[in-house]
Amino acid sequence: MIRRITNNCYSPIIIALVLSSSIETIAHICYDPATLGQTFAPRSRIPTPGESIVQSKLDFVYGGRNHVDLLIVGDSSGLMGVDTLRLQRATGMSAYNLCTVGFLGIDGHRYMLERYIDRHGIPDCVIYHVAPEVMFRDEQKIHEVGWLSRLKWHLGIDREWLPSLNYREHLQQWTTGGKPASVNNHNVTRGHWPSHNDVLSQLEENKGSCEETVVTDWQSAPILTGDSSFQLAALKRLGDMSEEYGMSLYVICNPLPRIAVTPKNKESLKALELAMTEALSSAENSRLFTPLFRYYDNDLCATLNHLHPTAIEANTDAIANWLGDHASRPAMLIPNQPSTQQK
Repeated sequence: MIRRITNNCYSPIIIALVLSSSIETIAHICYDPATLGQTFAPRSRIPTPGESIVQSKLDFVYGGRNHVDLLIVGDSSGLMGVDTLRLQRATGMSAYNLCTVGFLGIDGHRYMLERYIDRHGIPDCVIYHVAPEVMFRDEQKIHEVGWLSRLKWHLGIDREWLPSLNYREHLQQWTTGGKPASVNNHNVTRGHWPSHNDVLSQLEENKGSCEETVVTDWQSAPILTGDSSFQLAALKRLGDMSEEYGMSLYVICNPLPRIAVTPKNKESLKALELAMTEALSSAENSRLFTPLFRYYDNDLCATLNHLHPTAIEANTDAIANWLGDHASRPAMLIPNQPSTQQK
């Protein structure tokens, strides 16, 4: 009699445990941000331009049949400094600009590249485009911003300790009838930036490329220094990935304004060049552009990390010529524009 009562008392608990375990198991197996409609750019407020950019690239990664021959990966220097359509015409290769923002760090860009390869296959070659200043952003700075951890969650790299919690955004939409908190948030212009939806459309039309609209009035030389160990370790992991996949990796730094040529900056950049060379020394499929640090006239550099629209052609042509010298597919060589280069 006592045993029967005890069994009856525990039955609801056992049933609840079985149901919850089943739910969590199914949630773990079926989790896929693409099918859940999860967004990096929030629906509850007006997204920042950076969030719109990352969302656009995630949409491409999770889209259907998006294999390309040439993929440009990296921070916003590549986003703003490489004309994908021009690069396609010059190389005869299908291409897409997967560059996002520097606050994701090299590891964040590598995670996106890995997920792209998982879904679309290995491209013939990858251009990694990075601003020298971004190489000096240490681990604390990257983690303070928090975008790397956000990206990892959206890519399913860092999941919740209960898999079902990964569905919270999807459930919130479902309970509100599938409508965001404010349906107009993605249609609001943001100063000199167009709306979120317009940014998505423009990036899609331009194969992921974007133009900078802000121009810095250079009054003093920027300072290029800091701890680069965090980014260098990530660069080594990127090089190791190129070996693992048998993938050609071309690493190029964004041009700097001539005003950045100071004794202290030259010393810092010389040390950084040696460290970047060492980080990729064991990656036979990887190449560093030389000279690693290039200088354009000040008025051709919109900011420390972004080129002015008038300089994008020169930077894109430099990449096309480089690929023509080294890639397995021949590129149409384009004459250099010496006015932008430091002699």
